[in-house]
Amino acid sequence: MCGVELGNLKQAADGLMRSLTGCSQELDYTGASRASLRTMIASEISYLLATDLEKLMSVFYRLDVPEGEVKTIFMTSPRNELALSLADVIIDRELRKIVTREQYRSSNASTKANDPDEF
Repeated sequence: MCGVELGNLKQAADGLMRSLTGCSQELDYTGASRASLRTMIASEISYLLATDLEKLMSVFYRLDVPEGEVKTIFMTSPRNELALSLADVIIDRELRKIVTREQYRSSNASTKANDPDEF
């Protein structure tokens, strides 16, 4: 996704790392980029691929990553790029969810502002 705001990227990073590691500690994301987020997530994915594939699949489910995309990546990505490809699909899904939430909030706010029955 091009033109992603840093706030959205930070929000996605915090949620993703919490889902992958189970840690609720907030990340220090000062000056970070999508590439650094991708590397951090790919590292956690590599660990889960090697130690707990069931947990990784559960993370995909919780994050609402389309199963078809995950299967395609597993079947088509070279082994050395698997974690990075999975990180990309996870990041893209999280950013889409954040944008959708913001649009929904914005839409609800404008609807309520135009409703004469609202106080």
